[in-house]
Amino acid sequence: MVPAREVHSAAYPGDGFLEEEQTMEELIAPPRKSLDANLLHQPISILSYVPPVCVTQDTTITMATHLMQENRVGCVLIQDTVQILGIFTERDLLNRVLGAGRDVDQTTVGSVMTPDPETLPIDAAIVFALNLMGEGAFRHLPLVNDEDRPVGMLSAKHIVQYLTEFFSEEVLNLPPRPNLLHPGQREGA
Repeated sequence: MVPAREVHSAAYPGDGFLEEEQTMEELIAPPRKSLDANLLHQPISILSYVPPVCVTQDTTITMATHLMQENRVGCVLIQDTVQILGIFTERDLLNRVLGAGRDVDQTTVGSVMTPDPETLPIDAAIVFALNLMGEGAFRHLPLVNDEDRPVGMLSAKHIVQYLTEFFSEEVLNLPPRPNLLHPGQREGA
């Protein structure tokens, strides 16, 4: 076996080489997104919202819940032929149906919906969505076109995903179980 040759530090130019290598990596790397107030004034249309799932007032809770599961959404819009009449969410299911002991096969969404939900036009700024959701303490916001017809459903999750893009390195590189986030023992299963 041939002994490994010892490489002397004199063979490398020193810190200058490392500095040049770091500079090259920075030049090649894609630019990092940065979060500033202007980004919150971008239109909602740049977010990854979902198409609305619409039902009528006579739709049963069972059917609405199946549609929510099937479409992987947290709410349905109650609509007549044109106008949004209300919204039925997971929270409504828990508080107004299951918590009240109602029969899911007999109860209609029209009887437990939140009537006249807040809506925003699709071209409204993200900051307006944040304001409405924060002030109203709701997680779902119907998006409408110029004729007030539903064209999308925005959830708090979509806004969080958008904001996370600006901190992707910090968020994605967290250790699997940081002690600061989970300091105690689990209680239960």
